[in-house]
Amino acid sequence: MPSASFWDIICSMNNIRMNKIRQTFTFPEEVFRRFAALVPGGQRSAVIAKLLDEECRRREENLAKACNAANRDAQLLELEQDFQKLEDTVSEPFDQNAW
Repeated sequence: MPSASFWDIICSMNNIRMNKIRQTFTFPEEVFRRFAALVPGGQRSAVIAKLLDEECRRREENLAKACNAANRDAQLLELEQDFQKLEDTVSEPFDQNAW
């Protein structure tokens, strides 16, 4: 039986079920050589998962900041109100009985 990883142990202690997938990625050879030289084989998936999670969190934070900035933009709010006026004046889909 394979030994449990650190994350498996932490997740089992906290009753968290982590589904896992296998995925193939392509890396520049030099980047992979450095990674393989520095990160032991039993730790590589966990390190990559951590790096991907950190990058996703960073991008999500940037997206949230951009959305918040857009929501505070007076010109965008005015444009949104103009579009809402158009939506309010558009009638329901064509009704043949109305003619």
